Amino acid sequence: MTSRVIKNIRTIRIEKNYSQEYMSLELKISQSYYGRIENGKCKLDLKLLFRIADVLEINFENLFKEDLKVLIKEEKMLKKSGLSQKLVDQYELRISDLKQEINELKEKLKRFERFF
Repeated sequence: MTSRVIKNIRTIRIEKNYSQEYMSLELKISQSYYGRIENGKCKLDLKLLFRIADVLEINFENLFKEDLKVLIKEEKMLKKSGLSQKLVDQYELRISDLKQEINELKEKLKRFERFF
């Protein structure tokens, strides 16, 4: 496993104020094994990486990002503002409205095309 992934796991864990003990309990592994993960002394398989991403509440792909600090900062800002879910809900509602409007316009176009 690349040192970047291991560094990112540690960075995110610390940013979220999670202890190694917490991580090991959530992952159902020993604390010493988790410590070896962060020290790069054991191999990680994809299954464990996905579990770590779940516990850290991040997308799996973000474990591989180079500029993780920017990502963490953006995530903190969204969580503090509470906007993330509100924005998603608003966009989903808007998308639904636009889809309905598109269907209505298609129907109008079909009726209009009949005249020509």
